[in-house]
Amino acid sequence: MDPSLSNRIGYAGRAVKEKGIHVLLDAADRAGVRVALALPKGTKPDPDIASRADCIVTDSRQELTAFYRSCRALVVPSLWFETFAIV
Repeated sequence: MDPSLSNRIGYAGRAVKEKGIHVLLDAADRAGVRVALALPKGTKPDPDIASRADCIVTDSRQELTAFYRSCRALVVPSLWFETFAIV
């Protein structure tokens, strides 16, 4: 898929408060865009997050690469200092 044709914004990482997912979701609601979350294997987001975003569990680099390509932009809304961010 051509990312420029996508209507969703992507986030990849853990679904924890310090990663700023709720800030991203609030901004997306205001902007009227859909958010897609690529979550690590074994992750279950809380119901509030799951109701406001497309949650996709990725199990490999290939799946994560496909996720990135399906999004118009990638957002890293972290609320704390990322020393060694690996996104």
